[in-house]
Amino acid sequence: MGKLGIVGPDCYLCLLRQALSAAKLATSDSELQKEILWRAIKIVSSSAPEEAPPAVLYFRINRMIRELSGSEDPYREHKREANRRALDLYPALSDLWRRAEDPLLAAVRISIVGNLLDLVAKPIPPSRDELLDLIRNAPFAINHYEKLKEEISKASKILLLADNCGEIVFDKILLLELGRRGARIKVAVRGGPLGDDATLEDARYVGLDELAEIITTGFDGPPIFELCSPEFLQAFEEADLVISKGAANYEILWGEDKNIFFLLPIKCPSFCRHFNSPEGALVLISPWRRGSD
Repeated sequence: MGKLGIVGPDCYLCLLRQALSAAKLATSDSELQKEILWRAIKIVSSSAPEEAPPAVLYFRINRMIRELSGSEDPYREHKREANRRALDLYPALSDLWRRAEDPLLAAVRISIVGNLLDLVAKPIPPSRDELLDLIRNAPFAINHYEKLKEEISKASKILLLADNCGEIVFDKILLLELGRRGARIKVAVRGGPLGDDATLEDARYVGLDELAEIITTGFDGPPIFELCSPEFLQAFEEADLVISKGAANYEILWGEDKNIFFLLPIKCPSFCRHFNSPEGALVLISPWRRGSD
């Protein structure tokens, strides 16, 4: 697990805000909500930042909330609604892609902007018009597109690490574009409920299984290798190219000795500082080329 030094005071406050929001979805019992928040404080304060990045703490908090509340998936209805709304936008996304001068670049931009559909980090998502404008015009903070295009042209096996519900509809465009280039594609989703992250049920609902082979991490969390299933670890090892979506996968996988490209928008103060760029900028980065244009 790479050591990024992203964590700032905002991260801890954000984790506690997310814990309280999830607690309110999981139970209407105010005493239980307070107990959940208290336990979240203990989880956040139990590890040094370099030992457990926010993504790992978020996983631990969410597992605690489900166990304590008895709610199997507090975000279930919110995830379904996010997927439905994104599917309504899909024809416009497809039109942008098909009309683009560079379809691969358009697909990449669409996929990155889709990560802004994050009910946990952004409870009020961007509007339809805002999303389409960002796809067309959002600047890149770091852009290793030419290297990505080169690696895609050489890859026979590609693994896409998915992130949120809603966002996975945007990822369909990227999968379509990758599929045109002949590679065998697998998509990994979470193996169980984790906030608004996509699961196998969500992937099938939006039709990802029609475009790629769908696997899971093997547990209710992001790719923390010691917890992942043998199937996921084998897919990760065999992939010529890994395309990783979102901040959580970035925090966990940065520094791995693997041909990984990270796709994410900047959407919080800690990542603004980390990339020295404004919120809303797009990031397409591979580890060995960090800092290049």
